[in-house]
Amino acid sequence: MKLILTMVLSGGVMLSVPALASGEESWQALFSEMNKACVSAAGGKDVQTSKPILFPDETGMAGLLMKSTMPKMKQKISLICLYDKAKKKAFVSEYTW
Repeated sequence: MKLILTMVLSGGVMLSVPALASGEESWQALFSEMNKACVSAAGGKDVQTSKPILFPDETGMAGLLMKSTMPKMKQKISLICLYDKAKKKAFVSEYTW
């Protein structure tokens, strides 16, 4: 009985490994799309981005904090980007502390 249980558990673990890799690739693709959309929507130069900020799934949103030099400005400004995962659209706004 222990042998059967061990084999079943081992098989389950081995079958789940490709799913984890696929999931990681999906997240990386999402983060790449989000980064491109947010940087483009920011419209600045030398845009620096944070790591992705994840919200609960039911929001359908993810976010980035950014710093950018805007055209005709010398100092960097702080921006926040909310990315709609379903519509693949970025919304950017300036923020201050």
